[in-house]
Formats: sequence, C-alpha cells, structure tokens
Amino acid sequence: MRSKRILKLDKPLANFSVAVDTREKMPYVFKHQITAGLKQGDYSLYITSEFAEKLKAESSFPARQIENGYILDNFVAIERKRNTEELYSCCAGQRRRFEAELARLAAVPHTLIICEFNFSEIDMLDIRVKLGARECVYGSICSWIARYGTPFLFAGNRILARAATFTFLEKVIKNHFRFCF
Repeated sequence: MRSKRILKLDKPLANFSVAVDTREKMPYVFKHQITAGLKQGDYSLYITSEFAEKLKAESSFPARQIENGYILDNFVAIERKRNTEELYSCCAGQRRRFEAELARLAAVPHTLIICEFNFSEIDMLDIRVKLGARECVYGSICSWIARYGTPFLFAGNRILARAATFTFLEKVIKNHFRFCF
C-alpha cells in the first residue's frame, strides 16, 4: 500500500508545481517542480500566471509574483531537516538563525518541519555529539511548537519525508483551492 502512494508523487498537483528553494542542499526531486528563491522554508507551491488569474477571482490570493508565475511561500512552507545533527545545530550554534526562521514561519498559515529521521534517533545524540544533547533537542522542539505553532513530522527516512512533503502540499491545495478539482 505504501509503495503505491509513493509512486503517485509524480502526478500533477492540479495546476500547481512544487517550489524548491534555490539554497536547498540535496533537494527532493518531483516531476512537476520549479526552483526559486523562497522567503521561508525549503518547499512551497508555484502556479503559472495564467492560473493565478483564476485564483485571484475565486479566493484570497496569498502569493508573490516571480518571473513566469507566483510562489505561495506566504501561504504554505515546509522546512526540511536531514539528520539529528542538523536539528541539534538548530538548538545550539544556529539557534538564533533557526528561531528567526520559525518566527517567519509562524506568519505562514500552513507550515511543517519535516525530519528525515525517527524521533527515537535523537536519543543517539548523547553518544554521537555531546552529553545532554538529546535533552536540549527534546526541550527545544517542545518549546518551539508551543511558541511558534509549527509542527515537526518525523518521517523516518528520506523517501518517506519526500512523500510526506508532497502529501502535505497536496492536502493544502485540496483543502484551500477546492475549485481546482
């Protein structure tokens, strides 16, 4: 069942494409995607200028214009974390920068922090990185969710994280742009 869902990731998103930030290292690849500078997050949605006219007429339009279309990173944004060490760096040396990112994401209606690892893998930080690192990460995650409201999703691996990224974007489209279907 799971493999069938993952295979559907290359289907079109009803006049939308996945927008991938230009700064994203090792980005997920989708059949229908564009690369653009996102103001927040690593992944969002893109629509062409022609389709944007229909959106403007039928709903609120939380997008910003780029060359050939519009980016919806003010409406939906996904931030990706590759491993526990990257997440730990957000709790330690990069904390100020990451909290500024979370503050920007707090203004976006639909956000997600997608992690390519299991929550239980954080336990290994005390062995691999530094004693006390896991408590730092656990406490930070809980604090950030309470303060900024952006949920963390621990997908378990890169393949499932890519699937969750696509599914989240798809659900935002289906729930907020119903007339597209």
